[in-house]
Amino acid sequence: MTKKESSQPSQSTKKPLDIKDFSTYSLPTSTQEPNALAFDGHEFRINYDVPPHITKALYELFDRGAEYEDVSEELRKYEIDDNEDDIKDDRNAKKAFNAETAAKTGKESSGQIS
Repeated sequence: MTKKESSQPSQSTKKPLDIKDFSTYSLPTSTQEPNALAFDGHEFRINYDVPPHITKALYELFDRGAEYEDVSEELRKYEIDDNEDDIKDDRNAKKAFNAETAAKTGKESSGQIS
């Protein structure tokens, strides 16, 4: 007899999917666009309160591997001042997320928010 004609039931080595296996699986709570791009340590606001053509121009420079010196004066108007409260709040939230992830997994996450 061939394998297909065997009278014995085939036994699969795959474990059936059990929804309980996903009880500790975390999904992202939101999908947000980034709010900043950096060139040589200088951060620039993008998206949200920034006009789309400015965001596109900054992405274009970023994708080309541009340096801070390549950023025009017009685009430098969107450079982040370290004293901006919303930026500080965002950085603190990222630090808290990364610390929480490290505490849960016992190691630094390679997928850290930056």
